[in-house]
Amino acid sequence: MEDPDSLSPKPFAHWLVANISPNMKGLPANLPMYEKVRGMSFLQGSNHTSKSGYFGPKPPADVKVHHYNFQVFALNSRLKLPSGYNRQALVDAMRGKVLAKGKLLGGWKRDPY
Repeated sequence: MEDPDSLSPKPFAHWLVANISPNMKGLPANLPMYEKVRGMSFLQGSNHTSKSGYFGPKPPADVKVHHYNFQVFALNSRLKLPSGYNRQALVDAMRGKVLAKGKLLGGWKRDPY
C-alpha cells in the first residue's frame, strides 16, 4: 500500500508484503508489526516509518484527498529479499517476474478539526 500524494517521500510506502502463498485467500486482520508472522509464509518489509508491518493512512489535515494504492502482483517465483527490505528492494526483486497484477484505489481526507 502506498500514498502517491505524499509530499515526501513520494510515494510513501505504508505496507510491503512479499511471498504471499498463492493458496492464501486473504490476509488476517490486525497482523503484528513483525517481519515474520508465526504460521505465515510471507515477509513484511520496512515501510517509510522504518518499521515492519502496516502503517495506516495519516495524511496532513488539509483540503487535499490522499489516494492509497493497494497493489497485488502474481509472480513466477518467490523473491529473495533481505531482512528489512524497503520499497525499492521489492520493486527491483520483482523485475521480470510479474505474471499479472491488480490494484485497488481508495481516497481519504482528514478533517482539520
